[in-house]
Amino acid sequence: MKRVLLTVLLGLTALILLALVALGVVLARVNPNDYKDDITALVEKATGKHLIFQSNIEAAFFPRLGLKIGRLQLNDEPVFGAEPFASVQSASLSLELLPLLSGNVVVKDVTLDGLTLKLVATSAGAANWDFNAGKPEAGGKAAPREGVTALADERTKEAKPRPEEGKSLNLAVKQMRCTNMRVTYRDLSAGSSYRLDIDDLALQNLDLGADMSLVLAGSGEDLSSGRAAKFALQGDARVQADGSLAMTVSDLNVSAAAKEASLSLKLALEADYAAPMRTLDLKNIRGSLDSTTLAGNLILTLPPKGAPGDGPRGMNIHGALDIGDLDADRLIAAVAAISPASRQASGPTATPAGTMIVPGRAGQKTAEPAKSGRLDPALAALDADLAVTARSVTAAKLPFKDVRVRLSSEKGSAKAPYDFKLFGGTVKGTALAGLSANPPKVALDAKAEAVPVGDVLAAVSGKRSLTGDFSGELDASGQGLSWKDMAPTLAGKGRFAVVNGRATGFSLIPQGLPGLPAVPVDFPVERVSASLNISKGVAVNRDFSLLAPVMTGSGGGEIDLVRERVDLLLNFLLGGLPPAVPVEIRGPFPAISYKVDTAALLKNTATGVLNAPEAAGKALIEAPKGAGKALEGLFKK
Repeated sequence: MKRVLLTVLLGLTALILLALVALGVVLARVNPNDYKDDITALVEKATGKHLIFQSNIEAAFFPRLGLKIGRLQLNDEPVFGAEPFASVQSASLSLELLPLLSGNVVVKDVTLDGLTLKLVATSAGAANWDFNAGKPEAGGKAAPREGVTALADERTKEAKPRPEEGKSLNLAVKQMRCTNMRVTYRDLSAGSSYRLDIDDLALQNLDLGADMSLVLAGSGEDLSSGRAAKFALQGDARVQADGSLAMTVSDLNVSAAAKEASLSLKLALEADYAAPMRTLDLKNIRGSLDSTTLAGNLILTLPPKGAPGDGPRGMNIHGALDIGDLDADRLIAAVAAISPASRQASGPTATPAGTMIVPGRAGQKTAEPAKSGRLDPALAALDADLAVTARSVTAAKLPFKDVRVRLSSEKGSAKAPYDFKLFGGTVKGTALAGLSANPPKVALDAKAEAVPVGDVLAAVSGKRSLTGDFSGELDASGQGLSWKDMAPTLAGKGRFAVVNGRATGFSLIPQGLPGLPAVPVDFPVERVSASLNISKGVAVNRDFSLLAPVMTGSGGGEIDLVRERVDLLLNFLLGGLPPAVPVEIRGPFPAISYKVDTAALLKNTATGVLNAPEAAGKALIEAPKGAGKALEGLFKK
């Protein structure tokens, strides 16, 4: 029995060796360079681009079967520039021999070095990667390529298993690696240009249903603005039988910089990921952005490419995201610091404080509102249904809690109801946007209830000059993408009130009056209220009111949001006694100042004495003690 088994094993070994020898003889007699012309013709028929072998193809047989190729170059059509569409400095592929005998193809490793890829989109809509569009005509517009459809049909037929072929080969790739890879992208219509340098791309176990590891590191740059970013990613993925891809990104580091500013983020993400054509489907997202947790699901679908006469088509965004504690101040400051508009604003022609800076499209040299006043057509056609919740968001130094926003957009109209808590108070409202208008129309309504104004002032300025419960409403609308564009169009109305509070820590009369020193005030406030009517960016108030045990106040004025100036005149009666003390509040937003209008004070004094001497004398006789107590409570020594 042993002799029989030994005989069988020896026979099988001999057969395997004979097959390997036969395979080696066949491969040795085949020169792969003899097929260069056939390969070139096939590539040109499929892509319309000419493939050039700048070195010979070398075959290897030991220790494993393989091919090695030197420099390859795939030329581009002249309308896309003189540089080649793609080139490779060197490439190699090795196969394991034994699996071939059982009908399996196991690629031991694939390596590519010095791969460059040039992507160009012309102003006429042609793209050099759209192989089915044909060669561009003189104006850069793509013309249909003859034979492409027939070639695709022929390939489809060839791809179907033939009866005589029997069992198809199983393909597995153990390792693939790309080094020194560069991808450039230019959009000639937008004037934008980008470059992506991949230092290392490594994939292992590229097999259906197997866990595949991924390592990616490199950098990218917006060549139009000078913004740059570095990234490093590690993760695992699995290709499912249905073609979907389950992926876990265990470590993603991104750092962006623009000369003097930088931004660093860390992302750890787990998600069931599927990527059919033009769709990114992320289910069961679990991860973190720095210290901010993320959870939910997200589906992004790119717009289909329409016919030349079709209108704009937008991206579809659907899903729900739950965010932990997000420090938006840190994120916004870092992003703004590396944006071209922000760097330009920090120079000699800096934008005045309080102005919102909205970066324009990539490729613009400045962020002029005239150039950024039109919304991208794809964004205007956005189709969205996205619910976002956050445990907390810190923005403008304020801690917004239990934030809820739901964005819905369809047919050029967007709506986003929202609500959150601020220091125990509540704020809710709705933002509306007409995206099809150029520039887009925006409307906002907001309602706040029982917001502690002292906590808000302390968070923003570090001082509690006024405390109490704030409530208010605002209903406003405007048109534009940037604040500078929108401010002159603002219209609407609002009102606010602060009740049961206290004014403290500031000098109501800074330069002092005879008999009244300029010391900080400290007195209870029963109510402060005002209403606003907004037209063409100017908010007008005529009913300011202050009610307190030690004083009353009235007045009004204008807040010019276009010129960013304040012009208010408020009159205060101390202890209910004339004359009224007029206080001017004037100046640009960054340097608002207030002072007593001495001329108006003298006029008020004279008017009070001349018009009502008896009433004034009676008030002074009957209430000297009350006035004394009022002034003592008002000015705290």
